[in-house]
Order: sequence, then C-alpha cells, then structure tokens
Amino acid sequence: MSRTLRVALVGALALCVPAAPAADAGTTPPLERSLVGTWRLSSFNLVDPTGAVVGRPYGSKPVGKLTYTPDRHVWVVVARRGATKEGDNALWYTGTFTVAGSTVTHRVEASSMPAAEGTDQVRRAQLAGSRLTLSAGTNPKLVLVWKRAR
Repeated sequence: MSRTLRVALVGALALCVPAAPAADAGTTPPLERSLVGTWRLSSFNLVDPTGAVVGRPYGSKPVGKLTYTPDRHVWVVVARRGATKEGDNALWYTGTFTVAGSTVTHRVEASSMPAAEGTDQVRRAQLAGSRLTLSAGTNPKLVLVWKRAR
C-alpha cells in the first residue's frame, strides 16, 4: 500500500471525540441506539466524486467487525481476506464514540496505526434496516458498508 494511501486511511479511520457520560434510553439519540451491537463488513471502498470505485484497500472481499456498546465504546477490525503475509493487510482500533445528528465520531485510544491514536475520526452515517454505511472525505471518499451481525 502506498504511503499516500496509508496516510489517507489513517485520516479516514481515526474517528473520535471524548465520549460524553452515558445517557439513559430516553435521552439517547435514535441513531446512537440503532448503532449499538455488532456489524460485519460488507465492503471497504474508495469512491470518486462520480461514485466510481477507485480503490479497494483491503481487496474485493474484505472481512471485518465493528462493535458499538451502550456505554459508548467502539472497536473495529478490517482485513484483507486470505492475506498470507504481514504488512498492510489489517487494521484495528478501539476507543469511544459520540453521535450528533447523522455524524458518528470515534475517539481512537489504541490502534494498529499509532498515528491514529488520540485522533477524532468523523463519519457520516446512513442506516437503512440492517445496513450501515459510514463515509468520510471527498476525493476519494472512504465508504464502508456494514451489515448487522445476527
């Protein structure tokens, strides 16, 4: 993976602001309640302004899991399916998250990419049934599609 793409991924994958104290179910934003649980990665693409896929950093069939907890913790791992060597074949991080409107912000506390630690990673979230799309950036835009794990 090129250094430029690696730097772009660091910026795109570090999502964070300090977590607020846990709220009760009556004051928790609807999107936040809907995110809680585990999600399986369906696709991880870089998309140009026309909507064309211009890159697949973890291949055409990446694997991964994303988990949001009710007390606002998050962890994620993404990897290239079938990778047989070390290197840029996987990424993980853990931290806390907040939700404001349709924006999810992850505060990265620990990561396989040390440059991401301590950063706030902001994602636009779209939830449709059991499908969650998280996106960031503009050209190219990072687009991750997750399906709720059962």
